[in-house]
Amino acid sequence: MNLKSVFRSIPMAAVLFGALMFSSPRTVLATSSQDQLNRFDTEKAVTAELKQLRSLMNQLSYDADQLRTLEFSRVHWETHALQLNTVKDDVNRVGERLDSLQNTRSFAAPWQQESIDAIVPVALRVADRTTAAIEHLNSNRQYLWAPHYIDHLHTISTLSNHGRGLVDTHLDIVEAREKLLNIQGELAERTL
Repeated sequence: MNLKSVFRSIPMAAVLFGALMFSSPRTVLATSSQDQLNRFDTEKAVTAELKQLRSLMNQLSYDADQLRTLEFSRVHWETHALQLNTVKDDVNRVGERLDSLQNTRSFAAPWQQESIDAIVPVALRVADRTTAAIEHLNSNRQYLWAPHYIDHLHTISTLSNHGRGLVDTHLDIVEAREKLLNIQGELAERTL
C-alpha cells in the first residue's frame, strides 16, 4: 500500500469517525431530553391527580368525622343514613380518582407509585367499612349502638384521616423536591 493512500484514508476515516462521534450523542441527548420532558410532564400530571385526590380525601375525612360524631348521639337512623350516604359518595369519588391514578401508575415516578400503592389499600378498607356500616343500618335501624356498628364508624373516620395524611405527606415530598430543584437551578445560574 502506498503512503499517499494511507494518508488519504486516515482523514476520511477521521471524518467518518468524528461524524459518528458528534452526531450520535446529539441524537442520544435529544432523545434523552425528550424522554425527560415526557417524564416531567407525566410527573406533573400525576401530581395534579394527587392534588385532586388530596381535596377528595380532605372532604372524605371531614364527612367521616361528622359520621363519627353520631356514634353515641340519639339521632334518628335517617340521620345516620344520610351521613353514611355522604361518606359513600366521597369514597366513590376517591375510588374514581384512584382508578385514574392506577391507569397512569406505570408512567409515574417511583415516589408517585409508592404514594398510589400506599393510599389504595387504605381507601379499600374505608370502602369496605362504609359498606358494612350501610348493611348494618339497612338491617338494624333500631340498633345504632351495636359495638360492631360503632367500630365501623370509628374505623371509617380513623382510616379516612390516615389516608388524608398519606396523601399530604407524599405531596409534601413533591413540594420539597420542587424547592430543591429550584435551589439547584439558582445555584447553577450563580456559578455561571
